[in-house]
Amino acid sequence: MIYESKTIAPGLKWKQMGLHKPTKGQEIQNEALAAKLQQQHEFTKEEWDGFQVDRISFDSFVKVGDSYFKPLKDVEWTGSLPFVVIT
Repeated sequence: MIYESKTIAPGLKWKQMGLHKPTKGQEIQNEALAAKLQQQHEFTKEEWDGFQVDRISFDSFVKVGDSYFKPLKDVEWTGSLPFVVIT
């Protein structure tokens, strides 16, 4: 079987990581992004471009209130996944 995976670009999906500041990664200080993350955790490419963040990686994080958010490394699958049938 043939399958393909596509990793979502960092910044389009976010996950709340808790109250403790991550020990590694680059903090993004962007008031507009932090404000919007209080309302939603997924953005379109156009919405993301509007934040004008110059550098981001999956290790980046943003402080939102008392919590920290990181880009979610989400995977979209296309095609067929291999599987095993046990009889």
